[in-house]
Amino acid sequence: MYEEILNKEYLTTNEILHLIDFKFNYTFEGKNEDDHLVTADTWRSYLKQFYDEKEDEGKDISVYYDKLRGGNKNRTYRIDFVEEIIEFRSDRIKKLFNSDRKTMIDKDWVSLNKVLMGWSDKEVPKSVYDKRVIITEYALRKENRFPTITEEEKVRVKEQFINELVDELFDKEKINEDVEEWITNGELIHGYAEPFEMIEDDEGPIGFRLDRKNYLKNSVINEIKNT
Repeated sequence: MYEEILNKEYLTTNEILHLIDFKFNYTFEGKNEDDHLVTADTWRSYLKQFYDEKEDEGKDISVYYDKLRGGNKNRTYRIDFVEEIIEFRSDRIKKLFNSDRKTMIDKDWVSLNKVLMGWSDKEVPKSVYDKRVIITEYALRKENRFPTITEEEKVRVKEQFINELVDELFDKEKINEDVEEWITNGELIHGYAEPFEMIEDDEGPIGFRLDRKNYLKNSVINEIKNT
């Protein structure tokens, strides 16, 4: 549907609402045709606000009339004009998407993370709660008593787990310093094992032995030493 809309020169109001849904990810399988992020009245208000702002800037809004076709009941809008108005109100549309009117915390996503990671309520990172789901999508999902976990969701959970683990255990400043030092001088600041130990192969020395534990946070290293 959306590719077909994008290939049109002029769009009806209903097609514009579908286009806004697509651009701001207000889409999901099974969504009703009349379920939109913004209403037709909201679209018309954006249009009026656009004209008002152009007039306040001293611009002649009649130049936009050539981008319209038909009367009030069957009005169509040239797609480049539609894109301009959407961009004009993009921040407001994003805010609407993230409001409690249209989306909510994805409780299933939170539960999935808790099950797969073994987290208690207090251990769930804030970033997990930041993921939102369209309210009507969530209602439709609840009609399916046994929702399946998609491969995409599994991958996202694994990636999040790895990122959380890296953030908790490793000192990124040490890693970044050694990357910069290696690129610049071919040496490391933190990564060499102590005491220094040269590694050799059949052709001779190839470099000093590394100890990757050196990249752990100091608090983690101290905890290991004290156990």
